[in-house]
Amino acid sequence: MKARILLLAVAASAMTLTANAQEVATSQNKPGMYTTFARDKASDHWFIDVQGGIGVSLFGYNRDQKSFGDRLNITPTLAIGKWHEPYFGTRVQFMAWEMKGFNNRYVKPGDLKSELESIENKSNYVFGHFDFMFDLCNYFGVYRPNKVFHVIPFVGVGAGYKFATKYYGEKVDFNEETVANFAKDGWENPEDVVKSHEAHFTPAINAGLMLKFKLSKVIDINLEAQTVVSRAEFFGTKARQRKADITSYATAGLTFNLGKSDWEGIVPMDYNLIKDLNSTLSALRAENEELSKRPASCPECPEVVETEVSKTVVSNVVYFKINSAKIRKNQEINIFNTAQYAKDNNQKITIVGYADKNTGTAAYNMKLSERRAKAVAKMLTDKFGVSPENINIEWKGSDEQVYAENAWNRIVIMNAE
Repeated sequence: MKARILLLAVAASAMTLTANAQEVATSQNKPGMYTTFARDKASDHWFIDVQGGIGVSLFGYNRDQKSFGDRLNITPTLAIGKWHEPYFGTRVQFMAWEMKGFNNRYVKPGDLKSELESIENKSNYVFGHFDFMFDLCNYFGVYRPNKVFHVIPFVGVGAGYKFATKYYGEKVDFNEETVANFAKDGWENPEDVVKSHEAHFTPAINAGLMLKFKLSKVIDINLEAQTVVSRAEFFGTKARQRKADITSYATAGLTFNLGKSDWEGIVPMDYNLIKDLNSTLSALRAENEELSKRPASCPECPEVVETEVSKTVVSNVVYFKINSAKIRKNQEINIFNTAQYAKDNNQKITIVGYADKNTGTAAYNMKLSERRAKAVAKMLTDKFGVSPENINIEWKGSDEQVYAENAWNRIVIMNAE
């Protein structure tokens, strides 16, 4: 009978532990780089960025002849992306509008000694980038779903298209007649001027930094700065000689989070505990099988006189993590079984707390075993309705070791008798 009771208790514990072997938790209090996160639905963790700001060439041709304000350009951006981990995401970003450039023209056409003046031109464009985003706060820090501030550097690759630049309000085509007309009007290096403002595609790379402020699970505020390197030739004659155009952008806007935005960490399995429980379960099954082979009666034995004897449940064990007195969910079934047996049979419960010898000092372990024993007693009374008068509490610290295996001694043993 005793073996069957223990068999049921251990079996239930093993099944509960296995079912919860990978418990989901908000955080493991470890940096994101050391945390495994649950896989969510494909529709979760998507976002849309809508921003607007300014774009400018910090290294453009004739930039010293124009004030910084004269070189600013309105720049809207739109992006759609997905966070694949709390610290890693990708997005496709689009920016488009207008970029100012400058070329030189002689004040007096035909007079090569005449002074040069800087003439503004405007080019419409569109860029698309595929960005790789890295959240430093969620990678090096502990992930919290309500964390307000995030620092997110990113890099990307993409392409752009610059539409034909207009002079005199009209599109300029590259041909001998156009070059001759520009030379006649006094433009410096007219062939390069005309050639550099044809419509064309260009590869592009970009890099930048985003500062994100969380308002709610749905909306974030973003401040973003990035630089784009391309061959758009926004800036006239010298752009063709420089190999690349470098434009910088500063934008601000909102992120709209789609689907589930929070992440859940996965607590890894305690494989040693599962192995120990499976071994115990196998041994008890063998013992129960042996007991079932014994005869139900023994005729040759003398008549047994019934006497009152105390009933004892084979010890139930509550297993704790190292340096912890917190009762885990998968251990509550052992406490429940003991409580139920004690109430059904009007038995008293003796609780003894222990700690393993290889961790902590003897004095510390004595206090730890006391906290463990009292935690079990509290659950017996508060949750499972056992009268405090029927509970006897003891603690042994690490002075006594029940098991030869050190880790097995992080326990509380309960006896109902």
